[in-house]
Amino acid sequence: MSFAIGPRATLITLLATPVLVGAAAAQTFDCVIEPKSVATLSAPDEGTIEEIFVDRGQLVRAGQPLVRLEDAVQQLQLELAEAQARSDVEVRASAARLELRRKEYERARSLQERNVAAATTLEQAEIEVALSELSLEQATIARELAAIQERQARALLDRRTLNSPFDGVVTQLLATEGEYATEQAGILTLAQIDPLYVEVYLPAAYFSRIAPGQTHAVALAPPLEGRHEAVIDVVDPILDAASGTFGVRLVLPNPEGRIPAGARCLVELR
Repeated sequence: MSFAIGPRATLITLLATPVLVGAAAAQTFDCVIEPKSVATLSAPDEGTIEEIFVDRGQLVRAGQPLVRLEDAVQQLQLELAEAQARSDVEVRASAARLELRRKEYERARSLQERNVAAATTLEQAEIEVALSELSLEQATIARELAAIQERQARALLDRRTLNSPFDGVVTQLLATEGEYATEQAGILTLAQIDPLYVEVYLPAAYFSRIAPGQTHAVALAPPLEGRHEAVIDVVDPILDAASGTFGVRLVLPNPEGRIPAGARCLVELR
């Protein structure tokens, strides 16, 4: 049997072949194993590529740093923002001034009650207390804004590093260290290979017999070896009129990455 994968019109000419799986008869159909997803990653910001931490064929984990852009300026901005956020001098000074103004107000009120001080003195002390309260509120808000600016500076620094969006394998490096990266130009290509997708086209006669959740065997085509269980994930609801087929996708676990994406295979329908 040929394992070539072509258009649907060609696939329909590949006749189902009965095989025995234990005591049950099965039909086999040509299929192809594909990555769950393939993403070409670009830098989240623009700048010169300082370091590339991975190489082609390397397995990576979600969140793992892949590329770092030159970030000296962003580092300094973060240090400045951290220093401003840590400082509470203005808050403490404003609180001390407010405490002093309140004591002055209490003295003025006491003197005014004994008719020793004029009413204007008490009014002036009251105004000073109000102004000091506003000053303390302003200093508190300024410190809150400094904390926000610190988080903003940290976020801008984080944008200088490209992290892996998922567990996968690096399939291509599209740039080198020293190149200028933009948000439009890809730096590397990453493929998710656990799980894998198995794509197969089946004759219309099988439409009523196939449903998501069913488990079927997938055998690797020679020269590769191996037979694995895969679960139907998607059944196309529309038939292709020209070939009389419909598409089916199965999910094939690949936790150790030993099953190569791009391999040809046979799906055994029990």
